[in-house]
Amino acid sequence: MIRMNETQNIVENIKAFLPCLNERQKRIYLALEVRNLGRDGKFLLESRLGISHNTINKGVKELLSGAVSSGERLRKEEAGRRKYMKKHGFTSRSL
Repeated sequence: MIRMNETQNIVENIKAFLPCLNERQKRIYLALEVRNLGRDGKFLLESRLGISHNTINKGVKELLSGAVSSGERLRKEEAGRRKYMKKHGFTSRSL
């Protein structure tokens, strides 16, 4: 079992490192930390970091499936909402 002050150090290190990672890397890193922390690791990270259990579960699944490669894009090209100008057919000349 990990002592309280060790747990606090681990949580502080995780908080410092998470902003440097993208979405997938965060999930996989958190899954590794859960595995290293042991039985209560998932609850500890959920409560101390405010991380959703769904995020951790998804990271665990990605870790176990071997889908850890980082060479691909996280999001599709031009994903999300269409630009207003493109959606309504405006061009720079029509304005």
